[in-house]
Amino acid sequence: MRDDGGASLHTSHRQLKQWAREITAAEPSFDAQKPLKWSSTPLIFDAEDHPDRTVAVGCLPLLVSPTIRNLRVNKMLVDGGAGLNLISPVVIKKLQIPDGDLEETGTFQGVNPGRSQPKGKVTLPVTFGGELNYRTERIVFDVAEIPLPYNGILGRPTLAKFMAAPHYAYNMLKMPGPLTIISVTSDKKDALICADQLYREAVAAAAAKAPAPAAEAPGGKKKPGKTSRTHSGKRTSSECCATVEDVPESSTDKSKRPRAEPPQTKKVPVREDGTGGAFTIGSTLDSK
Repeated sequence: MRDDGGASLHTSHRQLKQWAREITAAEPSFDAQKPLKWSSTPLIFDAEDHPDRTVAVGCLPLLVSPTIRNLRVNKMLVDGGAGLNLISPVVIKKLQIPDGDLEETGTFQGVNPGRSQPKGKVTLPVTFGGELNYRTERIVFDVAEIPLPYNGILGRPTLAKFMAAPHYAYNMLKMPGPLTIISVTSDKKDALICADQLYREAVAAAAAKAPAPAAEAPGGKKKPGKTSRTHSGKRTSSECCATVEDVPESSTDKSKRPRAEPPQTKKVPVREDGTGGAFTIGSTLDSK
């Protein structure tokens, strides 16, 4: 999934130009060279992080359950391809945040067809880790309906703020902590539930687009329709230049060959006794 826009988008073209100057400058400014917080802490994935089961590696979503404000929110998708953070209005309602507290934000694209307009944006404290070793960062979320079985999406802005690294083969998220590395494993049950829901919705959508079956006439026979021949195992003469019986089933099947065409000419002797040679005439002409 690739979502971009919303609260993570630059606020003006002037700000974008400022970013471009800083990034492309031959000599970066002093402020641009400041090291990021937690950047000195290495994040390593090794055999100790290897899952005990390797079924469906890379197929299940990476779902985590951080504490947002004072609520543990499950089914939060970690998506490094998303350029913004999204949260469902249902979660906002459970957090008892009124719509009046939401700030104005821009549109984004990637979840729904075209561009989507969120209800607003809100900054919330997000916490990962345990009682002694935890991290809390203030994350800006766009509040929008998500046509997916998730309560929200944690995109690149969240990963950058926590200096976190996802590993999609191990389905794990790691980030620096005050005491040691904080490792967050994906919730397998939630991942299976969401994967099953996505599959069912895909099957239902495909069934809705499929053509309706032909109606049956009295007597149990199906009425002929425009699509009847598309379900037949043979093609009609209007669909190909020869009948199916004359065409090999594949390039290696030489058992079926095109019928030989009748000759277009014939030879007629010069004399009735057969002497004097012969000459060629059209097959439709009389020999005499």
